[in-house]
Amino acid sequence: MIRLNRSDWIFIAICVAIAALSVFVVLHWFTRVFPEASIDFRYDRDSSRSIAEPLVAAQVGGMKHTAVFDGDDQAKIFLERTLGLARATPVMRSEVRLWWWHHRWFRPLQEEELAVDVAPTGEIVGYDDTIPEARALPSPDVAGARRVAEAFLGRARVNLADLQLVSQSERRLPQRMQRIFTWESQSVHPAGTAYRHVVTVDGDRVGSYRQKLRVPDQWSRSYEELRSKNGLAGLIDSVLLLVTGICIIVVFVVRLLRGDVRLRFAIGIFLATFVLAAGVALNSFPSALASYSTTSSYSAFLAQFVFFRVLLWGIGVGIFLVVVAGVGEVMYRERLPQHLAIPRLWTPRALASRRVFRSLILGYTLVALFLGYQVAFYLIADKFGAWSPAEVPYDSLLNTAFPWVVVLFAGFFPAMSEEFMSRAFSIPFFEKIFRSRVAAVAIAAFIWGFGHSTYPNQPFFIRGLEVGIAGCILGAIFYRFGLLPLLIWHYTVDALYTALLLLRSGNHCYVVSGALSPPPAGGLRTTPARPPRPDYPERGRHS
Repeated sequence: MIRLNRSDWIFIAICVAIAALSVFVVLHWFTRVFPEASIDFRYDRDSSRSIAEPLVAAQVGGMKHTAVFDGDDQAKIFLERTLGLARATPVMRSEVRLWWWHHRWFRPLQEEELAVDVAPTGEIVGYDDTIPEARALPSPDVAGARRVAEAFLGRARVNLADLQLVSQSERRLPQRMQRIFTWESQSVHPAGTAYRHVVTVDGDRVGSYRQKLRVPDQWSRSYEELRSKNGLAGLIDSVLLLVTGICIIVVFVVRLLRGDVRLRFAIGIFLATFVLAAGVALNSFPSALASYSTTSSYSAFLAQFVFFRVLLWGIGVGIFLVVVAGVGEVMYRERLPQHLAIPRLWTPRALASRRVFRSLILGYTLVALFLGYQVAFYLIADKFGAWSPAEVPYDSLLNTAFPWVVVLFAGFFPAMSEEFMSRAFSIPFFEKIFRSRVAAVAIAAFIWGFGHSTYPNQPFFIRGLEVGIAGCILGAIFYRFGLLPLLIWHYTVDALYTALLLLRSGNHCYVVSGALSPPPAGGLRTTPARPPRPDYPERGRHS
């Protein structure tokens, strides 16, 4: 049992005070600075299927089914930047449908398939009936095709009285005619643009339907130009990260040949990473199935999924972390021998030590401090015109079988890879090169920071500056307290941000799933850097 002395109590008191102040800032201003797009999850993946199936029940017998969550990010950002968040939020929540559950029915090696999109609030917002182009179908005249389209809109519970037909066109296929009808809502004109319902009648039946916001072309072009600066900053930083990665590989090989790399530690890292990475890949099967191409056999699809997306990906991520953590541990142990080496953390004596106890307290204090720092940073940046979109962070985890598995991996991989690369390796390495601790901390921090510059935040450098400044603070903590508190902090922050969508969804299943993702036990469940995650786009604001 740890006996606390006076300095321990002073340390705890300081941490509690910092955490309390940070929590106060977060509770008062977090949603203002980091608004989360409002999604009313009245229907989840399973319950939305009961709305989709009546449209296709007569055709889907014997077909395979899959469902994923999707949305229109461009329309969301257009509304936010044009209307401002305060006015855009009620529009996105009640007037337009920007998110949906995409239900798909198919048979392997058959071209024909069906799909229905259902909004989380229960409305049908999309439909597809894929018909081979060579198939012959009766083709009614324009008036008859329009009646087919209007009958479908009625089945989809669209208010026809609110719609005005604005255009119609046709396309001749070898054995039938396609007619496209476009209606616009008379009551919904968000940001002065049209909200459209487009129905394609393929022969004598509906081939597709979409309701969507018409984003002006000029706005799209100007936004792409704006985003290109983010892409350029990210590209430059990628070159610097590539150089760092090459240095890591070279140093790893040299140190491995010298016998400096602890093999038991490396093997443990590989096994833990492989299990988590392979598990999260298996967990992504629903998403992979949603993109399955019916031109290949189902058995070939399964074999490729298991071999490439589970085994090879798990092995690749495991080897990557072995190299990064292996060489980072060597550099850390040599440069800061006064701190407890990471491989020794798992001994009973280490787990019961004062240093591990302090690391646990400091790690969780850093979680609150980092959240408070981000809120304060963007409160100030907002005064100078900075902009952060209302996000739906990590919505791809809704496409997995067990979302809490994604949360665990999203905590584990970023903490391990980023902390061992950007702190344990980069700071000692740059200090040797530049003969300056300050330069080493700053260079490592801003290379790490601008790795986040491809986020949609504007101006393009704002995320790099925010994360880079945080990296400088973390570098100072690294020298004073070692690597363990940073691993605890990084795991907890990334897991928390990833789980926010589940915890704030209002859907009982998602809330429970998010709550099932535990914090690092004893502060020692470490976590690697941002992973090469399959099907998990980089959305969100974690480090």
